[in-house]
Amino acid sequence: MKYYFLKQDNCSNFPFFSIFDFTKITVSQQVEHYSLEYKRHLCQSENFVDARSLREHYAKVEEPKKRPEVDNGFKKLVESKKWILSTGTVVEDKFYSFRKTCFSNHPSQSLIIDLNDLDIYVKNEMFTPQEIEEIKTYRNAGMEKELPDDFKKYLNKFNCQDAREMREVLNETQEWEKSYDRSKSFDLDWTKHGISTLLRDYEDGTFKIDHNEQWYNVHIWGLIDRCFGNVKSVEVVR
Repeated sequence: MKYYFLKQDNCSNFPFFSIFDFTKITVSQQVEHYSLEYKRHLCQSENFVDARSLREHYAKVEEPKKRPEVDNGFKKLVESKKWILSTGTVVEDKFYSFRKTCFSNHPSQSLIIDLNDLDIYVKNEMFTPQEIEEIKTYRNAGMEKELPDDFKKYLNKFNCQDAREMREVLNETQEWEKSYDRSKSFDLDWTKHGISTLLRDYEDGTFKIDHNEQWYNVHIWGLIDRCFGNVKSVEVVR
């Protein structure tokens, strides 16, 4: 149940916040300001002149967003490749059902399971506690492969004591660079340019202060996004 906080500034009739069930608010009520509580936080930036404008706002924001691209993506999933738990629950199908109830973007729409927020799946009856435990302990044999030796060897070169040493490593011309073959050395090239980019931010001292989310999208997540550059079927959008 969503609740609305009714407030009238400088009004003796309403010197404090009062809680109202939205269904009981009528258009005839003259209200100065309304603010809508979304789960854990109070959005006090929304002001409404009367209950009608609040009701219109409610209808707009409280309806799950239509995401055709997400729907189309789920429809393309191959049934035989879906993840079926021991209880018979199909993980992808549960995500699709949950997606239809979301008012905003959620990782599940991209088939991402947030292991730090598993309670939301139980509260929304997506999975049982038993199924959550199975998800947490699942290990995909295909993801347990060792890193290629050449990749590990190159990464170990950056086990340096300071930025100056790292720059010396970056300035070295590697064998794979002399005759670059993208199909064989893409990951090595991505690693070199990624470390070079992070090193510049480190030298600028930007890691010592907090930034807004967009900064992290550009400076940090942008590097992660580019590691999929050689996968033609993957397109990352932020």
